[in-house]
Amino acid sequence: MGNDIHIGKINRVAVFDELQNLSEQYLTEVHEEYIDMFVNEAKRIADNALDDFIFSQEEVYTADSLRRIKDQTVLMAFTDVQTGYRSQMRRWVESNPIEVKKQTISMDYMPEDIPMPEREAFKRAMIAFGIGTLVVIGLRIIIGSKWIWLAELATLAVSGTMYFSGKGKDDPNCKSAQEVWMKSQKLRIISNIKQDLDAWFDVAEQENDRILKTFNIE
Repeated sequence: MGNDIHIGKINRVAVFDELQNLSEQYLTEVHEEYIDMFVNEAKRIADNALDDFIFSQEEVYTADSLRRIKDQTVLMAFTDVQTGYRSQMRRWVESNPIEVKKQTISMDYMPEDIPMPEREAFKRAMIAFGIGTLVVIGLRIIIGSKWIWLAELATLAVSGTMYFSGKGKDDPNCKSAQEVWMKSQKLRIISNIKQDLDAWFDVAEQENDRILKTFNIE
């Protein structure tokens, strides 16, 4: 905790390294079961990173360090179990959670909380590959109620699986084409989840700074 470079910052490098390893573990074959496991593990990793951040921040200002709060009145307020720093950050997390969502969609039923671009992507894929119903697995995080990349990925995964196991299963070039497709999807996963988690972590760090300032510390 003595390195000021990391004060007020979530360890994103460690999070993204774990996500990269997770993609290698679960996304060797992109289909519903593996996406489901990947989504839940991604949520766990992000939640744990934020928990670690909250505990480390609290330790910086309460443990024996250069930043320790010396004023006993401020220290008592900071550590108050009802209104202190940790309880305020916990309330923010409760109001801005990462959620795992799983829904069945069809051409006739598209949930309202799925943004229009994703709806159109679903419909195009369903028409192109003759899919009537899909189970969509996604992460819904932070700002608003947008579905991020995994919702669309579920469609692409099912579509791609059907394509490669059907139309192209007897093609000697199919395996190579599928490997290229899978690799591109995994790269897309990591790139997009980093972007969305970055946004969530940014707002968490801003809330951390705001709360610290209420105790006249930074």
